Amino acid sequence: MSYRPSVFSKGRVVFDTFANRPSYAEAGLVHVVSDGPVNFMHDGSEWRPLVGPSQRPHYQPPAAANWTEVGTTSGTIADEYGTLLVTSTNENALFTYNTAVGSTHTATVAFQSQWVKQGGGFEPVFALAHYESGTGKFTRFGWYIDSSGNFTMQVQRFTNRTTASTVVTSSTDNYRMNQTGHNWLRIRQDSTNVYYEFTLDGYRWITYYSEAKAAFVTATNIGLFSSNVNAATFRTQVVGFKLT
Repeated sequence: MSYRPSVFSKGRVVFDTFANRPSYAEAGLVHVVSDGPVNFMHDGSEWRPLVGPSQRPHYQPPAAANWTEVGTTSGTIADEYGTLLVTSTNENALFTYNTAVGSTHTATVAFQSQWVKQGGGFEPVFALAHYESGTGKFTRFGWYIDSSGNFTMQVQRFTNRTTASTVVTSSTDNYRMNQTGHNWLRIRQDSTNVYYEFTLDGYRWITYYSEAKAAFVTATNIGLFSSNVNAATFRTQVVGFKLT
């Protein structure tokens, strides 16, 4: 049975399981999920996950069926209570979104990773990828943790899923990473350049690096990249994704 208090912020609250989420539209309606990790708010047209310390509404990621695995890996992508669970074990895993990007586009991801110090190598990694389907090349933008437990933000080029090419820029900045909560990454392309951006709060975006839009790839798709050099499974919960 659902419990519905009278008022919450701009609307009402529904407390129920994810499977019993109401189908009717009401802007401001909040669904507190009793059996899942993420709550949702309705914006009048769709349910949007509430993520981060400010519980900012984000866009529910497309279901796992809308993503295609590149190559054969030990990675998986699966639906989980309105989010995506991305895993990788001892290998690079890359999943591309089936909707092609336009000549100008913005892709945003909100996620929380199971960051664990892995001795003996630079990983695990979670990143957004700018992917070129005709060649298999891509540029990834995201985080990895080194064997000392330091978080490093990096833009790196790959000639294919398993072969790294060039580290374009890299910096160890633990302060930029929320190690226990949600993080946001964004790849934005205008008519001239590609911008690799992040935010600490889901609102104020910071450009980490930019380059000419065809510097390495002519992007056709956005990808989710996950990797771990050790046998342990590395898990990331993607709680928000939007491509415009």
